[in-house]
This record gives sequence, C-alpha cells and structure tokens, in this order.
Amino acid sequence: MNKRKWLLFLVIGVLAAVLWWLNKQHLQLSPKDVKNWILQFGMLAPFVFLFLSLFRPFVLVPLTVFSLAAGLAFGSVLGTIYALAGATAGATGSFLLASTFRSNKQETESSNRKLKAVTSRIQEHGFLYILLLRIAPIHFDFVSYAAAASRANYRAFAAATFLGLIPGTVALNVLGSSFVSGNYAALAIVCLIYLIFISVPLILKRKMPDLF
Repeated sequence: MNKRKWLLFLVIGVLAAVLWWLNKQHLQLSPKDVKNWILQFGMLAPFVFLFLSLFRPFVLVPLTVFSLAAGLAFGSVLGTIYALAGATAGATGSFLLASTFRSNKQETESSNRKLKAVTSRIQEHGFLYILLLRIAPIHFDFVSYAAAASRANYRAFAAATFLGLIPGTVALNVLGSSFVSGNYAALAIVCLIYLIFISVPLILKRKMPDLF
C-alpha cells in the first residue's frame, strides 16, 4: 500500500472519528437533531448536509435519519434532491474506499456467508441486482461494501444506487416535510407508491429465484 493510500486512509479515519465522537455526544442522533444542527449554518446548510452525508456510512448513522432530516430541513422537493445527492455520494465513497483497500486474500477467505452470497449475485447480474437491493429495505451500507468486494463496475453501481434510492428517498422526505406542513394525504399516497416499489424485489424473488 503506497503512501497516498495511507494518507487518504488517515484523513478519512480522522474525519470519521470526529463525526463518530459528535454522534456519541448526542447519543442517538434523531432527524430533528440533524435538522436543527445543519440549519444553524444558514445558506451553507445544504453544503453541510452533503458533507455529513459523504461521511455518514463511516459513523454508523442510519441513512433514514438523514433522509428524514432533509425533508424536515429543506422540504419535500429540495430535501429529496439533497438526500439523493448525499446518499449517492456516501455510497460511492464507501464503494471507492472499500475498492481501494480491498484485499484479494480477504475476499477469497471471507467466512461471511451472506457477503459471499450477495457478492456472487452482484458478479452475475450486476446493475439489475444492485438496483433491486437498493429498492428493497436491506442494510444500505452493506450493499456498498458487498459491491466493492464483488468488483462491480463503478458506473453501474452509481447508476443503480441513484435510481434505486429514488422511491425510498421521496417517501422519507415527504414523511419528514409532512410533519411540518401537515399534508398527510400526500404522505399516504407516496407511502403507498413506495410499498409498491419495495414489493417488486419480493415478486421477482418468486418469479426469478436465480437472482436471489
């Protein structure tokens, strides 16, 4: 491993440690906590949100917390845009970092059956499988690391991540903004659409068992 990789690892490690400490100080961050904190930055709030989203995967803060916070802070439209951008950036960042420090020996000797199963499916089906995993309510960051372990194509991974995030991100942002606006009719419609989307992987699991 060359000096540049070690330096990159060190910088990311320090930033992740700082964010982890901040999260620990606040115990379990809630969407309201995130919203209140980022709005203190005024016009810079969107940039702060995107910056935090980039490092969110490394401090074990659930993606749903940030998606709901975006809706609370910026409304359903801008919140969706910022949440999509932030989640995609965080996922691709995790993917690239895991790809950079990936070890062929660790990859072949991994005893994690779930990781082996997912990586083999990603290698076989690529874009489609990653897309389905993003739509389904599966641990978000696990998919990023599994895709890196499977040596998935970066462009296919980024595109599948972005497209697969849209239904859930829209639903969570409308949920967050509805707490402010009180528009629960729109919330009900969006949630119904989201339920339809997440049912797609379950249907395909029966129709196309080789995908799962």
